[in-house]
Amino acid sequence: MKRKVLSIAIMAFASVVAWSQPAVVSSPLRVMESESGLLSPQWSPDGRYIAAAGDGYHGIYVYNLTDKSIRQISSDAGAGYRMQWTDDAARIVGRTSVIADGKLMHEVKVWNVADGVATTLLAPTRGLKGFPMWNGNDELSVRIADERRALGIKSTPEAIPAETAYSILVEDPAGAASRIESLKEYAGTVIINPSLSPDGMKVAFQVPGRGMMVMNAADGSDLVGLGKGLNPTWTPDGKWVVYTITADDGMRITSSKVCAVNVTTRVICVLLNNALFIPMTPSVNRQGTSMVFENEADRSIYTVDIKL
Repeated sequence: MKRKVLSIAIMAFASVVAWSQPAVVSSPLRVMESESGLLSPQWSPDGRYIAAAGDGYHGIYVYNLTDKSIRQISSDAGAGYRMQWTDDAARIVGRTSVIADGKLMHEVKVWNVADGVATTLLAPTRGLKGFPMWNGNDELSVRIADERRALGIKSTPEAIPAETAYSILVEDPAGAASRIESLKEYAGTVIINPSLSPDGMKVAFQVPGRGMMVMNAADGSDLVGLGKGLNPTWTPDGKWVVYTITADDGMRITSSKVCAVNVTTRVICVLLNNALFIPMTPSVNRQGTSMVFENEADRSIYTVDIKL
């Protein structure tokens, strides 16, 4: 009898573990398309919008899930690369590329989602390193040369946010490995795609040629490898990192699948592996109910329902 009870308990535990893994529970639905292609979709914090970059990250397009409309809010070069929503989902911050006097420069802008009106927060400069770091509550900072500077969206001056390992990854990707103690062995490597956990305690990122890693966002301690993968992003409960694994023929990506890895147990599960799709740059909404991704096969944006 005891052995039977133990077997039932083990089976029940295994069922709970399996159930607790994230899963896709619907077929992919195309929500955005363009003749030139769309890239890198991002959910708005309130789950009402999806922002996507145009081909080559040229411009920003916003899809309204309520009325199914699509609005182009920016045509600036580079605007869609690592764009960031404000916490109120009313604006999007981005770094743009400008050619002036034959030189490549960058500026920082914020666009209103409702009407596309843009405000320049940082005039074109060659000194901008990395990307603007959005801290919420209208606090935005950038690194210009070796100086961190606050760019208040409000008219009042903003305090400069404290520097962390995460801010170094965002603002100085080329120099981050030499500045963060746990990454010193990768000095000279550009660290890419940093993604902050929902509670702000951890950051996942890629070390090219070494795979994905996660560490404490404050000081870079507790560095742990997560294995092969691209474009890590988090589930809203902070338990899983969602990412893609791709295959190529040396010229182009031929297949891809979306996976999730538990940052505590390192358990890996496959979320989407469909031969009709080449999913890239997944993003899970804060409500934990849907995932959006770019389909490399037709350069369109799709959503799927998920269960965490």
